[in-house]
Amino acid sequence: MLIHWDDFFRPLEAPLRALPYIGDDLDVTMRVFAGLSAEQGVALHLPTAWRREDPWAALR
Repeated sequence: MLIHWDDFFRPLEAPLRALPYIGDDLDVTMRVFAGLSAEQGVALHLPTAWRREDPWAALR
């Protein structure tokens, strides 16, 4: 479950952007996650910024 991909050193009023490369290479991370999800037949869903999500809703 992805929790934090954005640069949390920026103010909340600023547009979202990924963590700097030194913290994480988001493109590589997403390629790995997409490959693993396809390999295992698991859907990969990403949350929408500023929208409340319930990650357990599908299990109820």
